[in-house]
Amino acid sequence: MSGWGRPLHDGASLRETDRRAIEEHGVPGHVLMEAAGAAATRVLRSRHPSARAVLCACGGGNNG
Repeated sequence: MSGWGRPLHDGASLRETDRRAIEEHGVPGHVLMEAAGAAATRVLRSRHPSARAVLCACGGGNNG
């Protein structure tokens, strides 16, 4: 990913952030996933406003 700069977070810090949101603040996991999907959709629409379809290919794991 040259040219992208340094990642803001790694997998371990994101898992900890999710854990804290769920356990300490009572945010349901599905709410976190819905918010992530909505944010990704906003970014895609702002960068590609004329796109009529999107193909999303995911790997394994909780978020895949």
